[in-house]
Amino acid sequence: MIDAAGVRELLDYDQATGDLRWRKRTSNRVYVGDVAGWIGDNGYRRIEIDSTPYLVHRLIWLWMTGEWPAVEVDHRDGNRANNRWDNLRAASIAQNRQNMRGHAAVKGAYFNKRTDRWYSAIRANGKRKHLGSFNTQSEAAAAYQRASVALHGEFARPT
Repeated sequence: MIDAAGVRELLDYDQATGDLRWRKRTSNRVYVGDVAGWIGDNGYRRIEIDSTPYLVHRLIWLWMTGEWPAVEVDHRDGNRANNRWDNLRAASIAQNRQNMRGHAAVKGAYFNKRTDRWYSAIRANGKRKHLGSFNTQSEAAAAYQRASVALHGEFARPT
C-alpha cells in the first residue's frame, strides 16, 4: 500500500479542480501532466499504482492529511467524481450513506396499493423508523425531509 510520500512523489493535486496529475511516467500509457485515473461505472474516479487499484478521493485524503482515511471519505455534493478538497469530508459509513442520492422518484415516499396510502420511513442508527401514512406523496416526502435534517444534520440529503 502506498504512503503519503509515495503519492506526492508520483502525483500533483490541484485543490481547485480536484484533479490528480502525474508527475512521473509510470508506464507507456502515462504522460506527465495528464489527469490520473478514469471514472468507473459507479461514478468514482480510480487510479492504479503498482498494479493496485485505488479510489482517487482516498488518495487525495492521504495526499492532503498524510494519513489514510480512518473510515469513509464523503463527497458533500454527492458527485463521486468531484474531488475538490472542499467537497471531501471524513464520515462514518452511516453518514456517508445518508448523503447518497435517492433512487426513488421522491425520496422517502412510497405508495402502498393495498391501503391506497403514501408512507414514509427513514433509516437511522441501523434501524428503520416509520414516519407515518399520508394522503399525498408530497406529505410523505415532507415528513422524510424533516426527519432527515433532524436525524442526520449536515449529512442529510433529503431530496
